Amino acid sequence: MKVLIADDEKLSRAFLISMLEEAGRGISIAGEAANGEELLEALIRLQPDVAFVDIRMPRMNGLEAIERGRKLSPHTEWVILSGYSEFEYARQAISLGASKYLLKPLGLEELEEVLDELFIRMEQTSRRLDEEFGHQLLSTIRSGPPAITEGLGQNAEEEGCLYRGLLAVADTGAPAVDKERIMRQLSEVLRDTARGKSGHAQRIAVIPLATGQIAAVVLRPAGVSAEDPRMDGWAESLYTRVQLLSDSRTVYTQIDGGLCASRTELLKQLADMHRLSSLRAVMGVGRKLPLDELRRQPDQTVRLGQVLTQLADDYHRRQYMDYCRELEELTVLLRTNAYPPDTEKNIRQYIRYGIHEGNAGEREDLKDINGLKTLLTRYADKLLADKNKAKGEPADMIAEAIHYIERHYASDVTIAQLAEKLGITPNYLSTAFHKKTGSTFTKYLTRLRIHRAKELLSTTSLSVKDVALQVGYYSTRHFVKLFSEYEGCYPTEYKKQRRLAEER
Repeated sequence: MKVLIADDEKLSRAFLISMLEEAGRGISIAGEAANGEELLEALIRLQPDVAFVDIRMPRMNGLEAIERGRKLSPHTEWVILSGYSEFEYARQAISLGASKYLLKPLGLEELEEVLDELFIRMEQTSRRLDEEFGHQLLSTIRSGPPAITEGLGQNAEEEGCLYRGLLAVADTGAPAVDKERIMRQLSEVLRDTARGKSGHAQRIAVIPLATGQIAAVVLRPAGVSAEDPRMDGWAESLYTRVQLLSDSRTVYTQIDGGLCASRTELLKQLADMHRLSSLRAVMGVGRKLPLDELRRQPDQTVRLGQVLTQLADDYHRRQYMDYCRELEELTVLLRTNAYPPDTEKNIRQYIRYGIHEGNAGEREDLKDINGLKTLLTRYADKLLADKNKAKGEPADMIAEAIHYIERHYASDVTIAQLAEKLGITPNYLSTAFHKKTGSTFTKYLTRLRIHRAKELLSTTSLSVKDVALQVGYYSTRHFVKLFSEYEGCYPTEYKKQRRLAEER
């Protein structure tokens, strides 16, 4: 609570300051004024939460100063101090919106009762202002972060406001029911932290987004000093409290947009934080990442983060082919681009929290990038095995086609044969298949065969020729060519790498 004291008697001001300090409660004395004019100047500069004002002061009495000061600091609570118990003074003070009319000399017990009432009133006002601010923002981003900048040009706050946007992201391999609990807990921590930091000099909105992330926005209204440390203090408090929630399965990352001077800029910040939040998979989870640092990352690093986070999402949604597609792109990106030294370590940490289930063997695989690739490939096989165990018939034509391919990939299956079984033309099936899966029939079949070949190379003593035959290739040369194109190494090299990894 920021307090301003206006009294023409220096001794009276010192006495009240002493009592307020004795009362404790986190009260800070923002300033003093010896007359009405000084009071108005201090209101403009300090925007206090509470002003204790003596009625009889030179140049401008307390009641006149309050009448003018209400416009300069609209949310300040007013407490009148007077040595006169005159009804007319009390009536005017109440009409001006004063919270209390107190007679001098003031006792500590009476002051503490007044402070209790003021804190309650301020908390109620703070919550109302936060809710109003949150509703304003939520109404503009209801359709989700990608559309966050649409239709906001006309809703700008008055000139002179400052904003600070934050984004909190949780990465976890926990089941879906636990994820809901984790996000509720994160939202509660953000709101609880806001309750102790918001007020008329700072408003805080906590907004759960459709993506599962949580945005928090701080607003400092026009006229409030830019040097007030509370805006930065809240961000630090939030980061400290959120990190206490982290455990062996869940980690939290905070993205900081920094200060901006307009709502339009704020909305662009929020959109960029959402767009670049996947960089945590490359730059490190469990950190506080400045948006400016994320914006400086090269395109290939941004794409690497997108592929990693999409890979985790595909795994949790049990999307086998999407997962395989992301895994292939991940392999290519890591093989063809140079990244900072900590990148591989950060990726392994992200996979540890974002995908894997914490088994001891999986922790061993996460020791290096080759082990990580092996682990991710095993997850692809697990997704496929889960699909094959599913009961019932596929729900649509393309699902039926995929179901058939996954059971007959080792035979000489063609799109013409499959189309005939489904009672449609090959051209129609080819177009529909590509539209549904994002892959051609041939590429889908090849990916599936390569993944099965990798499993055989890792778990059996079969020769490369026998593996090729088992997955549907009668030409060993053709199989070796395809395998090296997809995996970046020959089947014999892959088999050797797997054997060395197991020996370690």
